[in-house]
Amino acid sequence: MMQRKLGVKLGLAGVVCVFGLAGCSDMQVNTRHLDKVDQAERVLRTRIEFVDRTYREIPYEIVEQEPGKRKEYQHVIFDDPLELSFYHASGRLASKASRFYRIRLKRAYAWLESGTQKDFAINLSAIERELDGYASTYIPHPEDIDFRVEPSNTRLARLILSAGNPFLYPYSEHEAEFIDSKTRARFALLYVDRPCRISGSVRANDGLFRHELKIDKPGLHWMQIQPVENRSAFVSLADPEGPVSVYVRYFQLEPK
Repeated sequence: MMQRKLGVKLGLAGVVCVFGLAGCSDMQVNTRHLDKVDQAERVLRTRIEFVDRTYREIPYEIVEQEPGKRKEYQHVIFDDPLELSFYHASGRLASKASRFYRIRLKRAYAWLESGTQKDFAINLSAIERELDGYASTYIPHPEDIDFRVEPSNTRLARLILSAGNPFLYPYSEHEAEFIDSKTRARFALLYVDRPCRISGSVRANDGLFRHELKIDKPGLHWMQIQPVENRSAFVSLADPEGPVSVYVRYFQLEPK
């Protein structure tokens, strides 16, 4: 892992012109000019939040400081720079496919005109339009257990996030996802092209995810991931209660 005297906190550029792939230049929204965004667009105002293995929030100063300054955690992260990547799982609710968009993350302690990770917005309507182009009918996998999508001609795509240092070889990534800042519940985004019902289980990341989703309209929907027991979780439709953060999960940071 790249080390420097000063560490770096994650940041998202909030500009309209971004380091994007596939022409997705409208996914980011400048939070200083939200009033100029088309009111028909669905915009998520959010921030980066660091969490550890147990989803406990890690203060920014711990992530960026020099070793030895704080004893609350055994290790300190020095990733510089990082980028947030967007993947699509077409016809699936797990297993990422190719990356279709990425945002170079900036230093949090240096304010830039484009913003920092403490104040940025993501255009969910633009993501919805992009996922529509990747969505496909359900693709069965051996990891699926009694998994069904009704009607069978429903096209779907799951959004998957990760964060990593683009200049490291081999490229290493940290888990990234959405989290409700109020309840600490985990959320994910799913696109479907029509009303449908999704049920059944998927084995992923050494865990079992049971789904029961009844979706009454096409578009992008929030899914809540509720841990149950024995490395299993229940996935259902739900809206976050509080502000939504994009968490970046550092497994090597362990509380003392």
